Amino acid sequence: MQNRKVDPEHVIHRYQELRHLRRTGEEFGITREWVRQIVNRAGISTARIPKPKPKKPERFCKQCGASVNSSYALFCETHRTPQQKVWRWRQRVKADSERYAHWRASLKKYDKRCRQHKQEQNLCAARGSEGRHVVETEWMHADGAPLAATA
Repeated sequence: MQNRKVDPEHVIHRYQELRHLRRTGEEFGITREWVRQIVNRAGISTARIPKPKPKKPERFCKQCGASVNSSYALFCETHRTPQQKVWRWRQRVKADSERYAHWRASLKKYDKRCRQHKQEQNLCAARGSEGRHVVETEWMHADGAPLAATA
């Protein structure tokens, strides 16, 4: 073992006790990267061990007591408000790209029809009151009001 500050066997043994690269390196005066390389050569994984998460308590509907399948909902599917049901429907549509494209296309068609209808109403309102078409005659002003009688 020439030009080595530490014995790899000692580093490996101490790492297995501590399971901490930085602390092991500090004890032997080497960097955590060097510790990682020594330990990995020995075939020991230095990946972090995930901590077990506590199991979340099951949620129940406030109205009937049935189990709720979502982490944020207060009510089961039967007792949710229509607004909540529509929101969930939109989420499902957005998740499926094909259904989402079809939904967007139908929205564009609907918006186009609404704009056309609104333009037609504006044109009718500009011509006369309440959407009735007014024909100008010689006895009416341009706005539809009758002319004053002249003697």
